[in-house]
Amino acid sequence: MSSLRKKLSPEATAQALLVNSNLYGDEKDRQISRFRFTKHNLQMVSGYMLLTPEFLQQLSSSLWEMGWSMIHMPDGDFAFIETSKMSMWPRLGWGRLEAALRSKAPETAIEVEFNKCFPEFESELSFG
Repeated sequence: MSSLRKKLSPEATAQALLVNSNLYGDEKDRQISRFRFTKHNLQMVSGYMLLTPEFLQQLSSSLWEMGWSMIHMPDGDFAFIETSKMSMWPRLGWGRLEAALRSKAPETAIEVEFNKCFPEFESELSFG
């Protein structure tokens, strides 16, 4: 990264991310309500090689004020979604799990239910 590159504030970085997604949407002729961005690309846009927790928190807060939410993904990427889209997701209670959670062996009961719901699931950690 060039030493002449200007560092953007978290708010300006948030604006740049949303401008980028809007321009992408224009190119594809569609509305963009979610997208992913790599850590490297976020460094390039913000001008910071070190994305501190404080910077990321301020960026997240700025995005929130603009109607977007930021999620740090396990693979190091960042996911962005219009916050209003999340309000349409079903909100689940825990009542369906009550019997399993109150059983004498809740972890075993949950595993039995999990295997019923997802019989094809194989953990990366399984040896079978």
